[in-house]
Amino acid sequence: MFRKQAGPFLIAAFAQPTPVRVGTADISAMVQRVTDQQTILDASVNIHLRQSTEGRIVEVVAPATHANATNKLLYAAHVKIPSSGTWTVSVDVNAKQGAGLAAGDVDVLPQQPAGEAYWPFLVFVPLAIALFALNRWLRARRRR
Repeated sequence: MFRKQAGPFLIAAFAQPTPVRVGTADISAMVQRVTDQQTILDASVNIHLRQSTEGRIVEVVAPATHANATNKLLYAAHVKIPSSGTWTVSVDVNAKQGAGLAAGDVDVLPQQPAGEAYWPFLVFVPLAIALFALNRWLRARRRR
């Protein structure tokens, strides 16, 4: 989503799924020292999502930890995004080297219908059966 310098840190933020949709998203952050780009593994990291629409403010806050991350160099949080639109994602880092806050905007799309997400898997079985039947028919025709 973004990579920015914030105080003594370089903070890179990632999201899964891409594009981000309404529902549960995995927001991850990598925190590095600016001086040597060494990864910081002992920081306290919080993920803030904020949306301001039509006079109302929606905010989601979640602590990011290594336990939630598949890649243990990252800090990750599983957040529930309630609505689509433009959200401001902030990564707040506190460590013994100092503190930093990096932010960026992300467009959250509406939730994807289940059929739209899984149609390739549902088409595969009938297609495989049709190809097998065509193979058998062509072999039987060749024998005659």
